[in-house]
Amino acid sequence: EVEVDVTSLEAVNNYEGSGKATRIFENGKFTHTVTANLDEPAEGKFYEGWLVTQTPELDFFSTGKLTKSEDGYTLEYTANEDLSEYNEVVVTEETEEYGLDGISETHILEGSF
Repeated sequence: EVEVDVTSLEAVNNYEGSGKATRIFENGKFTHTVTANLDEPAEGKFYEGWLVTQTPELDFFSTGKLTKSEDGYTLEYTANEDLSEYNEVVVTEETEEYGLDGISETHILEGSF
């Protein structure tokens, strides 16, 4: 049985909040989730998740917008490839006007598997 990797997310840059992230690669499917306890984003802003690797060089991609739920802010990302080399998780606060533009803005939470 494949183990689910879990990591805690810590607030950075004088923000408050916390969260956890999971990842698993099973039967050819990679699933990554984020659950974050955060205040409402500033007006005109939203929260976005990212997976990051530093090796062999810095690379990252968006895992999408976090949506508000009973559990806080959550996202689920799936892919049909093993993305386990992306071992850092970041949640950013992004400008609504720019949408999911692939450019990370202010880091709010960070963690590593």
